[in-house]
Parts: sequence; structure tokens; C-alpha cells
Amino acid sequence: MVRVDDVDVHHDRARLGSARILHPPTDYPYGERQYEVEDVAGHRWTFSQTISDVAPEEWGGESKINNQ
Repeated sequence: MVRVDDVDVHHDRARLGSARILHPPTDYPYGERQYEVEDVAGHRWTFSQTISDVAPEEWGGESKINNQ
């Protein structure tokens, strides 16, 4: 996974290049916008941009507090 400033701009550049788009840019409930590509060597890459700060409980996750 690679963090980028703007998933849509990055996606557009990848699409114009030789990358094969596996999943287009998509917003996820945990506050990320991501897309996935496969490069010419067959490696899969996920590019991600934070679009909001979401508590895990808001999307079905849970926060862990270490009380040790």
C-alpha cells in the first residue's frame, strides 16, 4: 500500500501509463479513498488517500486500549 496526496490524479496518470487498473478509486467507510493496479511485472499495488478521520466503531471496527 502506498499513500498518495490525491488518488484521482494518481489514478489518471496510472491509467494513461501501462498499469492495469484492477479496482477504480473508491471511498471506504474507514475514511480512505483507494484504487488498485497491476504493473507490467504483475505486481499489485494499492494507492490510498485519507479523506476523513473515522473512529473504528463507526465502520464496524473496534478500538483496542492496552491496559498493561
